[in-house]
Amino acid sequence: MRAVPDEALKVAEEFLQWLESVQLRPEDPAKRNQIDLFRHFALQFATNFLLLVEVDAGLLGTRTVIKYSRDDDPPEAQGPNTRHIAWEVPDFGMAGSYHLEVEVPHGLCLSSLKLVQYDSDGTVISEHLDASVRPRSLGHLACAPDSRLATAEAELIVEPAPQGIYTVSRISSFVVSGVVLIAWVVSLVPGLIVSADVGLPTSAVSVILTAPALLLSWLSRAPEHEIVALILRPYRRVLIASATTLVIMAIAAAVPFVFPWSQVLWTPIVAVQTWAFLEALAKRKVS
Repeated sequence: MRAVPDEALKVAEEFLQWLESVQLRPEDPAKRNQIDLFRHFALQFATNFLLLVEVDAGLLGTRTVIKYSRDDDPPEAQGPNTRHIAWEVPDFGMAGSYHLEVEVPHGLCLSSLKLVQYDSDGTVISEHLDASVRPRSLGHLACAPDSRLATAEAELIVEPAPQGIYTVSRISSFVVSGVVLIAWVVSLVPGLIVSADVGLPTSAVSVILTAPALLLSWLSRAPEHEIVALILRPYRRVLIASATTLVIMAIAAAVPFVFPWSQVLWTPIVAVQTWAFLEALAKRKVS
């Protein structure tokens, strides 16, 4: 578990710079390894802390596994990189074996979970991957370090769960876009699809306003994890845009605007729904 004491990191960096400046390069390989080991442990103690756990005396001599969990802050990057999360495992080489289990919050799923092992000089030693063709909320990895000085980095790709807002936002944007296109053509060329003598039904406004209510019902109002809000935010924007399009169409149907205002009103309708359609196409799943 990594700590962030600024003073300890500063002292460790000054010490490592001094160690490099004196250029201790003994000819004996064993002594060189000892210096590298000392440098490694100095950095370990500056960036980590010890976790002490009291166990029952009856467990002495018995291998005991202690499991702990942590709740990480969401990544700060924006755009497609918000789905990629990585964190360092600086004490990876100090354990006989390393087990990693990651569970994502409700509404998300794991696409892949990978642990990359690095040597003391930064070169990649090995990669361990937990990949599945089916979306899942729980991932697990178990591996052993190849070197006492090895470090590692865990990487995972998180995606929206396919059975939730991801599918609803995409399908709704496509359906609303089709409705807007047909209605726009009808307004531009009266009589092409619907007879010009047929008036708009009185219940049309109520029917149109029902759809935004259904779409907005998919916006979560319960407390949720920050990473869920961050990843699902683009899909919620698509829902809001489609709902806004239908509300403007309801206004156009309820108020008898005269020409040219009846056609000017189509500008925000087409613009908003075009953005929603393109955004839904762009926000497809990574896997």
